[in-house]
This record gives sequence, structure tokens and C-alpha cells, in this order.
Amino acid sequence: SATMPTWVKRLTKKFLKDPVLVDLVGDSAAGKLADTIKALAVQVTPESRRSVLVDLLTVYGAGGKGIVFTQTKREADEVAAALALTLPCEALHGDIAQKAREAVLKHFRDGRFAALVATDVAARGLDIPDVDLVVHYDLPNDAETFLHRSGRTGRAGRSGTAIAMFTGREAGAFRRMLRDVKIDTVELVPPPGPKEVMAASARQVLRRLDGVDADVRTFFEPAADAVLASADPRHALSSALAAMSGLLEVPKERSLLSQEVGSATCRVMSRAGRIAAPGHVVTIVRNLLGREAADGVGRIRMLSDAAAGEDGAAFDVPCDVADALFAAAEALSQMNRVIGWATFAYRPDPLRDDHVQGPPSAALPAAPQARPPTP
Repeated sequence: SATMPTWVKRLTKKFLKDPVLVDLVGDSAAGKLADTIKALAVQVTPESRRSVLVDLLTVYGAGGKGIVFTQTKREADEVAAALALTLPCEALHGDIAQKAREAVLKHFRDGRFAALVATDVAARGLDIPDVDLVVHYDLPNDAETFLHRSGRTGRAGRSGTAIAMFTGREAGAFRRMLRDVKIDTVELVPPPGPKEVMAASARQVLRRLDGVDADVRTFFEPAADAVLASADPRHALSSALAAMSGLLEVPKERSLLSQEVGSATCRVMSRAGRIAAPGHVVTIVRNLLGREAADGVGRIRMLSDAAAGEDGAAFDVPCDVADALFAAAEALSQMNRVIGWATFAYRPDPLRDDHVQGPPSAALPAAPQARPPTP
């Protein structure tokens, strides 16, 4: 085990005579996340948590086995039901009969489905090999549970990934949890973008083709002949693969500041002091596209890059406004017009440092706050 609870130490001291402790971990590594586990964190809103989860499993799960941990049995059922619309998955918790639990675990081990949504009943003591990804959909109540959950991956010399989803209000508790499990560096990642999701889905579909039984294929061969006879073979095959992946349309862009679907996050930077308030961002958009586009500016987060001597902001606009904004900025730049004093970026990655190093108290940024635009 990665930890030895205090109550176990008390029992051994009380009932055993001259006990011998065989420690294969050591004090320096006890209660610490294994080096084979890559720790990631993504900030979400309560409303976007489930949709972001689907994208995380698609991109970081890469077709392997993943366990999603929730705090309650009810939420495990609800999350599993929501995931089942796009990914094969099952729920596992204490209200499920023992026989059914054993069947779920067997199917998971055999690769019949890729995502297991579980309460902490799956964090300890269960034999679940070859787990590639652990997602803390809900943060646990204590650091020890966080450690045991994460320890379901990165076992027996294999590498694994543990992703913690947290809201702005949970940032402080998550920071303390990282300190308790001795994580000095955590990679802060944004929710996956549409291109990442589509590329990962395409790769996973190819793996699923290999798992189709030959007897099953015979039932679909007449339909395949009909499609190939009436449509371009390449288009027909790509449409079939897209349908298998569950992507019937291009996923919409998602804000990096609020996770609102249909909004794009842009960044504008200039010399220090030139963009010092939210109203400056609104003015730039108004000058480029007009008042109607400026009225669509949403959340704004002021930025400062002391090393480059620049100030600026990240801000949300509707996706069509983002496209028009960059087209206008590019056109003006090529004409050597005034826009040359500022630089723009679309879906900036990162809005903050990807790798946050230093003491655990500095491991997470403050939650982005809504900054109302100045008219």
C-alpha cells in the first residue's frame, strides 16, 4: 500500500510481539504520488463539468482504460448515463449487487468498455490492471483518498495520468491536497479544443474496428454494399467512422475562461500600460469591428508579462466574432496600419504557465474572476 493508516500502526503495536515492518517505499516516498503518474489539473465550472469530462476521456484516455471517480453513488449513476451517450461505460458503487459488480469488473478488465465511473469503493483493494487514466471528477475529502484514487494508474512499471477537475471555489482545497501528497509540480491544462477531440476520436475509431467479430460483420455487409454503390467510397467510409465516434458535427469551441460553449477566448498584448483596463479591450474590438461586435465581449481577464514588458488581456467573444476579429487584425497588420502595436492570439495556450513550479501554495492560480467590460 502507498500509505499505512495510523489505526493499523496502533493495532500492530497493541497485539503483535516484536513486529517487523518491511518498507519497500521509504519515508521520503510514503504518502507520495508515484513517479510513474503524470499529474494534470483542469479548472471547470459546475455547468461544464460533464461535457469537459467527455473531452478529457477522449483526448487523454486515448482508447485505453480510464476510471472516473465521483463522491456519491447517485452522481456515479448520472455521470455514467451521460457518458454512455458517447462512450461505452459502466458505473460501480456500493448499491450495485455483488454479482453485478463482479460482472462489471470482469468486462472492464476484458476491455468490453473503456470508462468505469466509480465511487471510492474502487480506489482500494480491487484488482484492476492496466488503467491508463484516472479522472477525479469530484475532488475527494482527504489527501489519502486522492492518493489511492490516483494510484489505480501508473502501476507495475506502467505510466499513467491522473487528472483533477476543480472549480474556482475548490482551488484552495486542491492546493492543500497537492501539498499533502507532496506534488510540487502540476500541469495546468485547458479543456481540450474541437480539433484535439476530433483527432483523438479518429484514432480511437481505428482501434475499435479491430475488435469487431467476423460474425457481426456479416450482418452489415449488405448495408455496406448498398452504401458503396450509391456514394463515394471515401466519403462513405469517413462518414461511417465519424458516426462510430459519436461525432455527427464539429464540436463547438469552448471558452478557456468560463468553459461556455460557443465562445472563443482570444488574447491581445501590447507594450506595458497600453492595455491596462477591460475598457481598452472593448475599445479595440469596437475600432476593428464596430459597436455590435464590442457588445459581444464577455469575460475579460487582465494579463501581464513582466519578462516581455507587455500588458494585455484574455477575453471571450462569440466564435464568429473571433474569426472576424482576427481577419480584421491580419488585414490591418498587412497594411501597416495602427493595429501593428498589438499582437493577437486565438485560443491562447496557456493563459498562464503550463508548468507551475515552486511551493505547493503557488501550485494553482487564483480563480479567474469576471471583469465587466467598461462601456
